[in-house]
Amino acid sequence: KMPQVWKSSVAIDASFRPYSMKVGLEGIFCKDINAVYVENWNQENMNSLGHFAGKDGRYDFSDARTVVSQVSKSGGAMVLSNTNKGFSWSMCATFAMEPVRNLNLEMAYIYSMAYSVSDMAGSNLSSTWSNVPNINSPNSETLRVSSYSIPHKLTANATYSLMHYGSKLFGDTEFGLYYSGSNAGRFSYCYATDMNGDGVSNDLMWIPVNVNDLKFVDINDGHGNVITANRQRQMFEEFISQDKYLSSHRGKYAGANEALLPWVNRFDLHLAQNFEIGKCIADGHRESAQLSLDIMNAGNLICSKWGVVQTNLPSNGGRPLVALSERTEKGEPQYQIATVGDKPVTGSFEPLSSQSNCWYIQLGIKLSL
Repeated sequence: KMPQVWKSSVAIDASFRPYSMKVGLEGIFCKDINAVYVENWNQENMNSLGHFAGKDGRYDFSDARTVVSQVSKSGGAMVLSNTNKGFSWSMCATFAMEPVRNLNLEMAYIYSMAYSVSDMAGSNLSSTWSNVPNINSPNSETLRVSSYSIPHKLTANATYSLMHYGSKLFGDTEFGLYYSGSNAGRFSYCYATDMNGDGVSNDLMWIPVNVNDLKFVDINDGHGNVITANRQRQMFEEFISQDKYLSSHRGKYAGANEALLPWVNRFDLHLAQNFEIGKCIADGHRESAQLSLDIMNAGNLICSKWGVVQTNLPSNGGRPLVALSERTEKGEPQYQIATVGDKPVTGSFEPLSSQSNCWYIQLGIKLSL
């Protein structure tokens, strides 16, 4: 069936005489009636499979068959199916006032949460199916946090117009300060390889209470350098301890898209001078010009650490463990710490090296003739 959704919203606005205050509150709720997700009908039903031994007892696809044996586990018949499990809701609160003439203050807070079986992220059905973070199989009709759901966002701005009464040349001078703050995005903590053998490297990570429950294998780089299993176990414990999400979810599977990139605050500054340069035109306004100066990410101009988006590249994109294909004699999975470049992962985030993290200045000229 074609996608279908139920949407309800309610809003209230109120105005108060002191300082021209305005307050608004709006809530939106959406429920999937016929959402779409992808199933691979070539994959064997996992209920007929065995489980891993140990704490991470998910289904083991390593010996699973495919319906059509000539096709790999990650290939086959990709079929669109319907589900009604998804839903989302959001709330927005706004406040505005004019404490003094020509000074306008506005502030808004948005909270939103969205859940879906699949975000349908991919260039084709095969990649859309394999891009679903999962514990057992992308075929699972499991409700997940949407990767597009940013839970908290704050915006604020202050603008002021300085009037030049009596001047035939200078119009008003505009000042504006704009703020936005939110988490930079969502991601999932997964294994760096195909942990359960289903042909897809998007398996959500088990977060141990005690890292001694994980079986590590020595890393030998071929040049005589060895990172022992015990050292890797210690490094992984240190990695979990320094990560807010992992340390608070010990003894559980990492949730799909539940981890958040760090909060980022950004300020933009706007200055503009208007000029009256000509005679009155038909609608009663004079020909005018405006010179403007905008400093984007102005906080970064003051301090290089401000307004900087961080990335999860130090944690190998949220994939800090390599799950090996070999099992222990008891059937437990074995691991090695993942490396970024030639160094093992040690931290979760670092500043993103991008021009978008830098401040920049924009000059503008506008003519109204």
